[in-house]
Amino acid sequence: MLDTVARKLVAHRKLVLGLVIALTVLMAGFTVTVRFDSSIEIWFLASDEELVRYNAFIDRFGADEIAVIGVFADDVFAPPVMAAIDRISQAAKDAPHAHRVRSLTTTRDFVESPDGIDVPALVPQLPTSAAQSAAIRARAMDSKLIEGLLVSGDGRAAAVVVELAHDGNTFEGKTALVRRLREIAEAEATDGIETRLSGTPVFDETLFRYNERDINLTSPGLILLVILGCWLIFRQVAAALLPLGVVIVSVVWTFGLMGLCQADLTILSSALISLIMAVGVADSIHILSAFQKLRADGVDREEALVQSISKMAVPCFFTSATTAAGLLSLLISQLAPVREFGVFAAFGVMMAFVFSMLLVPTVVGLVRPVAPAVLERRRTGRFSRLLARLGSVSPGASRVIVVASLCVVGLSVWSATQLKVGVNPIEWFRVDDPARVDIEAIDQALGGSTSLEFLVRAPNQGLQTPENQQRLYDFERWLESRAAVTRALSSADVLERVHALLKPPDDTSTLPDAADKVATSFLFVEDTEDFHAIVKEDYSVGRMTARIRLSEASEIVDDLPAIEARLAEVFTDDALSVEMTGYAKLMGKMQQYLLDSQIRSLLIAFAVITLLMIALLGSWRLGLFAMIPNLAPVAVGLGVMHWLGIGLDPGSVMIGCIALGLVVDDTVHTLIALRRGLAAGLDLDAAVSAAIADAGHAVVLTSAILAGGFAFMLMGSFTPNMNFGGVSALIIVTALLADLVLLPAALRVLKPAV
Repeated sequence: MLDTVARKLVAHRKLVLGLVIALTVLMAGFTVTVRFDSSIEIWFLASDEELVRYNAFIDRFGADEIAVIGVFADDVFAPPVMAAIDRISQAAKDAPHAHRVRSLTTTRDFVESPDGIDVPALVPQLPTSAAQSAAIRARAMDSKLIEGLLVSGDGRAAAVVVELAHDGNTFEGKTALVRRLREIAEAEATDGIETRLSGTPVFDETLFRYNERDINLTSPGLILLVILGCWLIFRQVAAALLPLGVVIVSVVWTFGLMGLCQADLTILSSALISLIMAVGVADSIHILSAFQKLRADGVDREEALVQSISKMAVPCFFTSATTAAGLLSLLISQLAPVREFGVFAAFGVMMAFVFSMLLVPTVVGLVRPVAPAVLERRRTGRFSRLLARLGSVSPGASRVIVVASLCVVGLSVWSATQLKVGVNPIEWFRVDDPARVDIEAIDQALGGSTSLEFLVRAPNQGLQTPENQQRLYDFERWLESRAAVTRALSSADVLERVHALLKPPDDTSTLPDAADKVATSFLFVEDTEDFHAIVKEDYSVGRMTARIRLSEASEIVDDLPAIEARLAEVFTDDALSVEMTGYAKLMGKMQQYLLDSQIRSLLIAFAVITLLMIALLGSWRLGLFAMIPNLAPVAVGLGVMHWLGIGLDPGSVMIGCIALGLVVDDTVHTLIALRRGLAAGLDLDAAVSAAIADAGHAVVLTSAILAGGFAFMLMGSFTPNMNFGGVSALIIVTALLADLVLLPAALRVLKPAV
């Protein structure tokens, strides 16, 4: 049947080429609708309880995300610096999707007045003298609602905090806000004033810029690598360009499908091109290699086209199917982008198989034949002689190879079990990256640029009772004892500040002890904007915010179980309930999902790929045996991740499943060649040597191109992509050694029944 299909394809190759081009142009029209989104919310399924809780918080209080412009100077209270802070603050108010701006020049402070309490501006007018600056400094440093949040304790850094509006809680909204804030900050940077930018919207916008830059940087290198590698082997322009054409068409179809499904690009999406390249290039090279070998053996061109399709269709389908199976195992993940990546990547690699089968024979059949001298070198050259030696290793050397491999794999498996699971966004950037330097500087001086949020519910105006306010106050102080929390704030802190001004001199209490005193205290401030930002629904719903450093996000994530336990211990009745949510809590849940995804996806991928290998090879013994050179490289790759200090994060969590699907490629082609040799009557040793010689050219070339392609990702600036590319390249090289060295040795030592 395959032979019949191949002959029809060859006979109608011009029609096939025209149809593929027309449909690809159609799919290209949908790619323009694909947009990028790096917000944390997209990582969760719509039904996830953590996301539901987060959205309930957002609906009441708006987005919890802030952008911070840090202003650094020898003295931020000096008149020129205060003027710069004010200009930044006023300009930031008009930035796209800016909800509220807080800074030294826009905030208010509590002061005594004849009527009790007044809430005037901290800076009623910009200072023009040292004395005026000193007065402002004294008031700012006396308030825990200002010192440490809007100004550093040493007075050398000030924050302009821009809250993201609810309607701007999209990637486009965050990008528009951050780009305008960056312009504002840069305009005020002078010799005596340094400005920096931080916050989760800034982080998201930076991810997009770096992701885009990495793709633009590495794509030309990938293209040149594919063309050069194929040219060196096949010495024909069409053969050098064909694999690249297959990859381009497959990528267009994949991103076109994403556009049709209204799916977004994420930080994972840059790996789509590398994966599609892996399958498209590999299948194309195997078909071209089979075609040239047939021509070298004297088969005429048309018949060689037919036989190359018939010979490669089954192994190429199974290599693509195993890669797709590894990717589809990601569907069990509870992280939405990981699921989507698995589906679209699986679609892409299967399209790469289809277009390899359609385009490679089609185009090769339309161009001039390869020179006979090239075909002869392909059959008898130096590389062919090297493959022959690899395929005929002695029994003694084979035993040494097997034992040494077992030791390496055993050590790697142990190392893989020590992998750290962590979502620390700051580590996604290089240590000297400007974005990371800015984030760390603002974190260190101003207490952080992200938060852990708490939704407080106190039915029947319960936030006006002194008991509930005391419970909130005590919990906040406990929170501040945690290493990663720099400051916790709620209505209890406002109450503390007002009570300190209203109480008699001999009163040593921190908070009022009667409901009427609480109500009186709140009466003075309840009309202020700051108070409305933390108390809603007639004193029945409130907000508690724990400010944390973005650079220490992993520490707060590790501390979340202890905070959850404390909440369960302290808030046990219906009078007051407190639920944890916010950006940092979502990161903690993401970390849990990452670990679950890695373990379960890898197990499912292993099971499915093993079954496919058994079905392909027609032997359960040989199918199980075939997994030896496939599991070993994955174990080595995961082990090396531990040695290099690379943890499981959104960029690396998929490595095991994806790599397992990729490395099967070489094993499939080698073992199918082995089966052909055995079917031809060769003994096991001779069949092993023949298999290495037959499949070796294409196996080495595809592995070299793929490893080089993934290694190009090391040139990027985005650490998850760099880790993914570097570890994947290592796994592919290790898999090549396993197939050319370990597999023949293991076959000779273990002699499985085939």
